[in-house]
Amino acid sequence: MISSSYEVNKKETLPLLVTMILIGMGVATFFLRGPDMNLWIPIWIYAVVDFGFVITFVWSFFVKVKSMKWFTVFLNVLCLGVTTTLLFFLLLAVGLSGPN
Repeated sequence: MISSSYEVNKKETLPLLVTMILIGMGVATFFLRGPDMNLWIPIWIYAVVDFGFVITFVWSFFVKVKSMKWFTVFLNVLCLGVTTTLLFFLLLAVGLSGPN
């Protein structure tokens, strides 16, 4: 039998679930390739994923379970840094390549 101190309702796990979905989108975008793919497609996808990490970062502060709150905050900050760095390098590549 599980004690009540370890029970977590579904509302408490939603920020973590959304973070995992955003990580999946970021990984899928990383492997998205095409022979004549425009670089603006992954840039916009990473921008949306980055915005999603900011939203779940703020949302995770409202979680009542302290350990889940700090894990979600740490995971969001880590993923936000990685996604922002990839977004920066993609924008740098577009800037160096010149106008299309």
